Amino acid sequence: MNSNIPNEIEQATRTLQADVQITHDVTHGDENTEVAVDSGIVPSLRKRLKDIETNWAKTADPLAADLASAVQITAGYKTEAAQSAASAAAELPKVQAEGAKQLTAITAEGGVQTQRVVSEGDNQTARATAEADRSTQQAAASEQSNQNSTTKAAQADQSETNARESAEGASNSEQAVVVMQSDVIAKHDAVMQSYIPLATVLIKTQAIITEHHSFK
Repeated sequence: MNSNIPNEIEQATRTLQADVQITHDVTHGDENTEVAVDSGIVPSLRKRLKDIETNWAKTADPLAADLASAVQITAGYKTEAAQSAASAAAELPKVQAEGAKQLTAITAEGGVQTQRVVSEGDNQTARATAEADRSTQQAAASEQSNQNSTTKAAQADQSETNARESAEGASNSEQAVVVMQSDVIAKHDAVMQSYIPLATVLIKTQAIITEHHSFK
């Protein structure tokens, strides 16, 4: 029979008792307990849980701060969007009224200028007609009198030239009327184009308001 068996049993018993004590200390130790084992230092379960909670708090606190900051920034954006929408809604009637006023003024001014040019054209046409009539009468008188034929013929030519120039003046007046009407139309288009930026602002504002309601 091996005489070392009792010693081995005793050694195994002491080892088992030591392991049981280590297991007990790891399991039941407080949040500051650390147990020395063959591989190094092992924290108790309570201490490990505390360390996990501490590390989580260190990680979570910045995240919570970032979240709070994001919420505050979002609230600021929503407030700014609401203010922009209110400002745009308040300015819309003013812009519409001013646009209508400008359009009315341009239309009225265009009508006055058109009437003025038409009237001037009529006057020039009447003068050209009268001049042509006088030239015809002068030419007829020159032919009938048969005196100073050369001089009177030159006068007749000059009268015809004057008549042609008067007719050209009347034609230029009609062209001026057309140009004035085109200018009135261009000013009307410019006024209508001025509404486009405001409409764009209103569309963007409506999108912000819709996003605000969706966020809620």
